[in-house]
Amino acid sequence: MKESVVPAPWQLQGDGYIFLLKNDKELGRKDAHIPPALLDHYQGGLNVLMYVRYSASSVGPYNELLYIPGLFDFPNGRTDRSITRIYVDSTASLIGGRANWGIPKELADFSLSKDGSELSVSVSVKGEPATAFAMKNFGPSLPVSTRFVPKGLRTLSQLYNDTLYTFALSGKGRMRFASLEPKFTSARLFPDLMERRVLAGVYIEGFEIEFPVAKRLEHKIL
Repeated sequence: MKESVVPAPWQLQGDGYIFLLKNDKELGRKDAHIPPALLDHYQGGLNVLMYVRYSASSVGPYNELLYIPGLFDFPNGRTDRSITRIYVDSTASLIGGRANWGIPKELADFSLSKDGSELSVSVSVKGEPATAFAMKNFGPSLPVSTRFVPKGLRTLSQLYNDTLYTFALSGKGRMRFASLEPKFTSARLFPDLMERRVLAGVYIEGFEIEFPVAKRLEHKIL
């Protein structure tokens, strides 16, 4: 039986890592899995890597790994960040992510192992290794909230099936510093982390976040 879409908004809780990375714009064009319709509108800029373990959500718990290669110009006149590669291990999340926000989620298997403060993550797609990395968090735990982040910096635009989805995330949690050690990447399946420089990283624990109803611009292609 076909799984139904759980409509937005979604409320989610969990823990996750966020890293800012830097790379050459041409590398992003080559391996960041940018949709063909967006390639000529890619502006580059800081990249974002996120690994999140949702302990609770509108579709239950799941793992997620995503990549944002920078900024894009969109037909509504906005210049926003956009997710171009994202893996989850939940079919309900995949279906809802595509239908509600135009997020191009794909299914993958996640393998996790923890050694003290180090968390190792490996992701495979249909049995083929996609990427593997290790992360650590350290330092004091500080409160963090999107109330102090300009809306433009937390807004995403997604072009999917000739529809433009735009939405701003909101949430809160506690933050610690984090480090990233890439182990392996198949550039065919995920942006090559070995070729990128990590500028900063944070670990967000006990977060609560909302994915709102997206604004849609129907049947508008670039």
